[in-house]
Amino acid sequence: MFKFKNIASGSTGNCYLVSTLSGSFLLDAGVKKLDKIIANVNLNDLDFAFISHNHKDHSMQKEKLATRGVCVVDGNLIQDFTKIGSKGLKSGLYNLWCFPLEHGKEKSSAIIIKDTLDNELILYATDFNNWTYDLSQFKFTRVIVE
Repeated sequence: MFKFKNIASGSTGNCYLVSTLSGSFLLDAGVKKLDKIIANVNLNDLDFAFISHNHKDHSMQKEKLATRGVCVVDGNLIQDFTKIGSKGLKSGLYNLWCFPLEHGKEKSSAIIIKDTLDNELILYATDFNNWTYDLSQFKFTRVIVE
């Protein structure tokens, strides 16, 4: 069962820690200091960090996480609805899908995460005006919209 911890939320920063049977990951890393993340999780225990878009309130610690060996899944690189699988993730126990969101001029993406051990399925979508994808094929157990 997924467990969520809100590390930061709002215009000054967004970062969520998700723990599952398979491991743990971050949804965005928009905090001013990496220490705020480290106070909540050992970076060596993170399977990945998903960065939805490059606004600082979502991505401020992206480079520092990557430098510290965390696999950063940058949703901005996704051009279309794509299953990106578990390539590069520590545990390999997640299936990931990304799709682009409309967010003004900024490229932004949502992510769908399936934990293969307990079949939990979450959707994380933030800072968007619209999306055009039909998600009826997915039976979400959690939806996080910020």
